[in-house]
Amino acid sequence: MLGTSGAVGRGEGSSRGAFYQGSHRANDGRRIEFHGETTDGKTGTLNIAGVDYDFAEGSLFLISTQQDPPEVAQISFDLSGLQKVDAVKEVAKSNPEIRSFFEKHKKRDTNGK
Repeated sequence: MLGTSGAVGRGEGSSRGAFYQGSHRANDGRRIEFHGETTDGKTGTLNIAGVDYDFAEGSLFLISTQQDPPEVAQISFDLSGLQKVDAVKEVAKSNPEIRSFFEKHKKRDTNGK
């Protein structure tokens, strides 16, 4: 999620798959809920703020909570090589789709710039 402050969640995995559940508190106090499950890491669903997303359409979710409802970009991207959460920001420098999302939702300063 963009601005991961205020995010809480849990995930459980086993040989039968994985389950994810949690929430993110937006800067304006809204609580954005998410939950999902997969049996193989490639298929299944993730529900973000009441909207279902199919993992087969992409496993990387970029979320902006600057508006209500939050804007979600689902991207086909191999996450297996990423070693840390902030690695997406590093990858964004070379991936135009990810970079474009971050640029579009970059926080503006108090002067509206």
